Amino acid sequence: TTVTLTWNRILNATYDVFVWDSVNAPSNTPLVSNTQELRYTSKGFFRNGHTYHWVVVAGNGAQRMTSDTMTFSIRSLPNLHVTQLDCSEPIAEQPITVNWAVRNDGPGSTGEQRWTDYVWLVTDAFWGTKSEINDSRLPKLLAQVDNVKALDSGEEYENSIEVTLPKEVYGDVYLMVTTDMY
Repeated sequence: TTVTLTWNRILNATYDVFVWDSVNAPSNTPLVSNTQELRYTSKGFFRNGHTYHWVVVAGNGAQRMTSDTMTFSIRSLPNLHVTQLDCSEPIAEQPITVNWAVRNDGPGSTGEQRWTDYVWLVTDAFWGTKSEINDSRLPKLLAQVDNVKALDSGEEYENSIEVTLPKEVYGDVYLMVTTDMY
């Protein structure tokens, strides 16, 4: 998770930035020391699902001034997976019903965020929608379906749609359902 902290300039000052997880005591060691920058960007220090406190200490040699303690939280993220896929017998140019389930295996809720599930016809289950076969007909997007509901951690929904396979389908092909990922 990338986080950028910013603060206001004080004339002729350098800054020490102290950050600590809210479950711990305040840190005595600055995350950033003696910088003249007015921002700090971290990639990898902060973790999802945690709340952090931070202060900036400005100094100019003669004085030191500490900011108020500020707080921010990084939410836990959802992790969506298609867990089931069933369909009736596929026949070219005939409608089939595709049924699937999507589960949130992540620690966070999706909230009211909207996403789309996609039903694909592919030639290779491994390559999926990024087929290495030079076939302009496949992979083919058959349908796009909006999510049914928000998902808390561990929750799932089931959905279905009727699609018609194209006429020019021959050989081994696969139906694949994908869901938007966070």
